[in-house]
Amino acid sequence: CETATALNVELYHAYERNWAYQVQFYQQNPIISYARNYLVRKFLESDYTDMIFVDSDVAFPGGTLCKLADYPVDIVGAAYPYRNDTGEFPIRYIEERTELWADPNTGLIEVAGLPAGCLRITRACIEKLCSSHPELLYADMEGNQTYSLFEFTRESGQFFGEDWAFCNLARKEGFKIWVSPELDMTHTGTKIYKGNLGFKLKNRTPMDELLSFVERNK
Repeated sequence: CETATALNVELYHAYERNWAYQVQFYQQNPIISYARNYLVRKFLESDYTDMIFVDSDVAFPGGTLCKLADYPVDIVGAAYPYRNDTGEFPIRYIEERTELWADPNTGLIEVAGLPAGCLRITRACIEKLCSSHPELLYADMEGNQTYSLFEFTRESGQFFGEDWAFCNLARKEGFKIWVSPELDMTHTGTKIYKGNLGFKLKNRTPMDELLSFVERNK
């Protein structure tokens, strides 16, 4: 499995930095929102400072997760392409911004939302969201007290998946959502789809810009 290989290689990079690194699997439930909330609870029960979601259909070169953990921000993800041949990435850009710029200090791009398939979140962020939203506390299927930070929602008549909903929640609490554009990622479907967001953005044509604008403003 591409993902398992990537996680094993990452162990060596964490070891070189003298970082504690633990992989927590959850395979017993097909409901992705339930699985993410379960993993958040397990993380909060630990002493770790950062958690990184890694879905079983994404992979990356060694050192990728360490790079994500090293950024001085609370929420940052690696962009992977859709599982199709379009070469596009499932990212929501900030609608009111007509230009796209990377932060000069980190190289990160602020976005409105991105998938949680390779997403790093700090403990401080998660604890803040939990303390600010006690109404999200519920008893899971095993009776454990769990915060529903990831849940399918509808807002203003629009459906949001669990990862988009988390990004919306975090932004309302003042957190910024960042994407690291220079990371090579793969997304496995009927075949392995490879992509690098930075390369895609640097090689856009004027027509790509127009189509992107039309898509954002439908």
